Amino acid sequence: MKSKVYALYKGDELLEIGTKKELAEKFGVKPKTIAFYNTPSYTKRTSHNKGRRLVALD
Repeated sequence: MKSKVYALYKGDELLEIGTKKELAEKFGVKPKTIAFYNTPSYTKRTSHNKGRRLVALD
């Protein structure tokens, strides 16, 4: 089974593309933290320019 691939952004800047595990290793956080970047509660807590956003790629 293939893992989903995601793009991680900070504002309009693309930081990295990879699986949740790969992104977590790159940024020194847990995969759960990467997944949290895609939740409505995280979006409410952060501004568009300062918060990170996780986008699933097809």
